[in-house]
Amino acid sequence: MAISVILCVPGLGSYTPGMLRQARLRYPQVDEVFSVIDHVASLYGAPLPSRALFGPTILSAAALQALSPTTMTLTVFGASIAACRILTAGGLRPYALCGHSFGEIAALTAGGGFSVAGGAEIVCRRASVLAVDEGRDVMTALGASEDVARHLIAAIGRTDLAIACRNAPEEVVVSGPVASMARLEHAARALDLFVARLTLPYGSHHPSFIRLIDVARQTLAGVPQHPLTHTVYSPILNRRYTDTDTFTNAIAEGSARAVSYTACVRRLHGEGARVFIEAGPGRAMTRCAQLTAPGIRVYAPLYNPDEEIAQFELLEREISSAMARATLPAVAPPSPPVQIAPPPLAPTPIVLAPPAPTPILTRPLASTPPAPAPILSTPPMLPPAASAPAVRVDAGPLRPARAALLEELRQRYAAALDYPPEFLAEDTELEAELGVDSLKQTALLTRVFEQYALAPPDTGFRVWEYRTLGQIANLLLSAPAAAPAPASS
Repeated sequence: MAISVILCVPGLGSYTPGMLRQARLRYPQVDEVFSVIDHVASLYGAPLPSRALFGPTILSAAALQALSPTTMTLTVFGASIAACRILTAGGLRPYALCGHSFGEIAALTAGGGFSVAGGAEIVCRRASVLAVDEGRDVMTALGASEDVARHLIAAIGRTDLAIACRNAPEEVVVSGPVASMARLEHAARALDLFVARLTLPYGSHHPSFIRLIDVARQTLAGVPQHPLTHTVYSPILNRRYTDTDTFTNAIAEGSARAVSYTACVRRLHGEGARVFIEAGPGRAMTRCAQLTAPGIRVYAPLYNPDEEIAQFELLEREISSAMARATLPAVAPPSPPVQIAPPPLAPTPIVLAPPAPTPILTRPLASTPPAPAPILSTPPMLPPAASAPAVRVDAGPLRPARAALLEELRQRYAAALDYPPEFLAEDTELEAELGVDSLKQTALLTRVFEQYALAPPDTGFRVWEYRTLGQIANLLLSAPAAAPAPASS
């Protein structure tokens, strides 16, 4: 049976500090993509994404957002386009691309529907429309099914909250006003559910965005659209795009409609998809795909900034081997039933369509087609453990000494994970060895921070950087105490 490969294109929350710095040393596609995006950013007066990504300082998500929300969105868009080009230059012919939320712009661009310049212009124009909603609404991930989330929303009596994203059978994202979301989060924590406020500038996929659709359509109009060269499946439309669709209208309407990623994964899995690759930073989409369709193979080449080259080379070898066996299918037809056919033996990289004769850019733009990256044979390296922060001596009255703290963490994690405590040594890799995903890790850390009355981590905090109990202990010992609660009147 042929193996169908899906390229999962993540949304805005996927930005990872340090991403693409290593891949840039090996793959010319990174600079080729960002030279185009930088030009578009300059036309809109935004700081250049390449300087933000590859400058002397590695910026956290919060720092980049503070620098420029438009630059933040362009960096995520560019990272996904670069990842798609690297993968297809290595010979991959995806069965479909699937963009999540904001990721649909990059998926349509990588699928040939827009030039890179056109896709970047859409990103900038869309950001200008949504800027009016910054800070008004927020989004929160819940470790619960859609039914549980809806019952919880009904129980707190807040009709202004909406299910924004269905990411996995037991994971949804809720969108709505700040005050209502705070009540939902409090109720969810009382039920011991996973809760995580997303660090996004606005709460999209909410019915309130209907008022912006007409403005968004007018603002995005005029960007040249080209015939798709690859199948693009929309978790918002719940179907494949066709060339008869007006892609900019679909993007304009998407912010007011929910994302059904779970249904998308199930549909594609039912058609034979068995390999899902995160074509962008992070690994949120492939993790959710695994939770939805157990047994699939997943890859996330940009998940660890220190291992980008090794992971791309691993995929190149897998792609080359699969092509030699003629097991990777060509692009799927636009509607089921799907006949999975083997691809030609020669690599067929994506060639993005050139701009229309009357470009929308106001200054000429020189572009160079991407050069196919050779397939190397260097074996992949195991991801190294993140460097631990410095340990403070003045741990504070609520925190025990490090040895006692480690023992408390061991007992707490063992109980929560249903593992014998002896399985949890100081250097045990929680995810790699025990399978603790970032959602569970975040929930456990939140309780630990509350127990020791510590200030919660800032918005740039990445839970997956703390892979062992030893690193978590160091984090707790270096964290400041929480501000005292104001006295009641």
